[in-house]
Amino acid sequence: MNREQNYKGCAFTCDIFGSITEVITNSIPFKVALERGKNISHIFSSIFSGTPLTLILEAKSQGIIVDYPLQAEVTNGVQQLSFIAIAMSNSILVVGADNQREAVEFCNHLQEINNEQTNYIRLISKEILAKREKQNETEALLNKLTLLNNDLINLQRELTKKNMELERLNEMKNRFLGMAAHDLRNPLGVIQTYAMFIEEEAANVLTTRQREFLGIISQTSSFMLHLVEDLLDFSKIEAGEISLNQSHFSISASIARWVEIQNTLAKRKGISITLKTPKKEYFITADESKIEQVFVNLISNAVKFSYPQNSIEVLLSAKKGMVVVTVKDNGIGISKENMEKLFKPFQRIEYLGTMGEKGSGLGLSIVKRIVEGHKGTITVVSELGKGSAFSFSIPLNKEVN
Repeated sequence: MNREQNYKGCAFTCDIFGSITEVITNSIPFKVALERGKNISHIFSSIFSGTPLTLILEAKSQGIIVDYPLQAEVTNGVQQLSFIAIAMSNSILVVGADNQREAVEFCNHLQEINNEQTNYIRLISKEILAKREKQNETEALLNKLTLLNNDLINLQRELTKKNMELERLNEMKNRFLGMAAHDLRNPLGVIQTYAMFIEEEAANVLTTRQREFLGIISQTSSFMLHLVEDLLDFSKIEAGEISLNQSHFSISASIARWVEIQNTLAKRKGISITLKTPKKEYFITADESKIEQVFVNLISNAVKFSYPQNSIEVLLSAKKGMVVVTVKDNGIGISKENMEKLFKPFQRIEYLGTMGEKGSGLGLSIVKRIVEGHKGTITVVSELGKGSAFSFSIPLNKEVN
């Protein structure tokens, strides 16, 4: 048996119309003879979307086609073949075998035949192998990218589910906070009212111990009522239910009135509040009760964290179309660690007021939402041990001399 018989395949040349111009070698028993003058469309048929003539045209345009599947009728049925097509100067060299690997090996075997096609085969044999390796590497990379993409899609799907669940839980949390705060507000108000009534009306008949207990009840109920009010405000803001009843008013007059009221409360701690405002009168369009809530919160915090027998400054000014209200104290100040927590909900600072006062951890987060709802900003400058200055700005309507 000679060496050529160890390789099973076919090799021939044809023109761009598919007509066979030369049969180089053939060891496949085709039913229709593979011979010069025959058109390859009479011998081979497509397996998928390609056709024999498409193989020729693609080889002509691309220079080389590897692993192109075609079928052929043989003496004992139908055989599937893998073809390599190579564009030469005046013709197309076509090599076929059972599969791509054997087709490449058959090309290498053809190099041993001394004819004009051998040089073409020898020159591009390395190119075939390189293209095949590159194709394998590309396919491996695509497979890896596909797996990574599938993982990413799965992660995105899971993240979407988690986000939807978090939104649902957050909505339930806000609803629960609102319901709980609403149900607690009335009984706490009753407790505070009756404690104040007893403290005023029955002070002469109470012992020192009883008055002490009554003061604890009054202070605790007051703190809890403020906490409940903050929870109600926060749950409404989070649910998007809070509305602004805006009106045109003089913030200069409002600030003066609010300072006077807060001064009375601050005197209980021996603290005085002074107002510095220009002669000009500033007007804004806003929800006056909400702006008052912002101011009262800042004043309350300043009193809470100021030492007795100290002072607080309130400054009113205008800058770049905004009216600016600043509340400045000389209290305990805020550390850098706590500065990052100030405007986040449920984030309490690490220390109490100068007389043990507590906070809800919601006040400043509510203040920030209200100010931003009025298209304003709130800032703070503070140094531990030296005091703090909170400023909020609201768009200014006009000034009146």
